[in-house]
Amino acid sequence: MKKILFLLIGIVIGACCASIFFTSNINKESTKDIEDDIEMFNKKIADIDNEISKYSGGLVLSLLKAQRESYGITVSALQQKKSQIAHWMIFNYNINSKYTMPYGEIEDYKKEIEELNKKISKDTAESALYSPCLVKALIDSRIAQNKFSISRIEHALIAKKYNIPFILQDNSNTIKQQNNQVKQSPEEDLNSL
Repeated sequence: MKKILFLLIGIVIGACCASIFFTSNINKESTKDIEDDIEMFNKKIADIDNEISKYSGGLVLSLLKAQRESYGITVSALQQKKSQIAHWMIFNYNINSKYTMPYGEIEDYKKEIEELNKKISKDTAESALYSPCLVKALIDSRIAQNKFSISRIEHALIAKKYNIPFILQDNSNTIKQQNNQVKQSPEEDLNSL
């Protein structure tokens, strides 16, 4: 009888230890929250696609494409995090021993987004006063820049909220390529025409 009792106690202790071992490094976020955020960002991407279709070129189009790219990266990170939680995977974000988390706090990010949205509303009202002209284009580009800033702040907010670090890229290759560019003299420039 004692052997059976010790066996049952051992099984219970083993099950508890196994449960703690397998869940100790897994984040406790709900996949439902992540799905809601993914849906929100996919809606924003669809709205940006509609806006992009209005432009054939220019600064505003470039800013819209950059904003769309930022949201796309955010959605990819959220999908990765959802898979991590759903399948009990532990991701190591340590690349070349360099990674970092956003420095701000979630509430600060939300306040900054709110302030930028106020500026966008004010600029949108001002833009509506003008027919297509240079002034309207400048105001619209300022709106697009603020929207792009919001997309990057939301990216940082999601990184902080779900503990997804920003990967720091090694820019030394880019710097070397810029330094090795061919330099032409003014005489060669004149002769090329």
